[in-house]
Amino acid sequence: MLFLFEASGENNYFDYEDLLGRTEVTFDKIVGNYFSLLIKTLPIDNFFSEYLIFIRAIEGYGFESINKTILSEYDEEAFIKLEALLIDKVRADFKKDEYWKYDLIYLLLGIYKRLKSKEKYIDTCKSFNYLSEEFGDMIDEYDKEE
Repeated sequence: MLFLFEASGENNYFDYEDLLGRTEVTFDKIVGNYFSLLIKTLPIDNFFSEYLIFIRAIEGYGFESINKTILSEYDEEAFIKLEALLIDKVRADFKKDEYWKYDLIYLLLGIYKRLKSKEKYIDTCKSFNYLSEEFGDMIDEYDKEE
């Protein structure tokens, strides 16, 4: 999977867009299926390690299917474990230009919505508002999307 991103470097003339142009399946769906398989086959700690490798490698591409798959396939118990892993990563030396970490925040916010933990959701939005005003705007979105 990651070879597709590596192959799409500046001097490569055959990249993942070329491969996708030859298929009717969207890459977002492929990524979602890949994460579904990871969730079903790996313990949560190993899954999280794979997740981190993947989102670092695809920084800037932003596939919605990743978080959608995670939020739909895990249960409440898994969310609690995943929350602890995410908090450790986002609290440790977060630099504004580490865009892959934004995906961690979005996943954490998604977990809080699934757990109906409005207070944690709002606190997290406020904590990361310094990175982007979008997180501040998301506070008002919590009630609208329920």
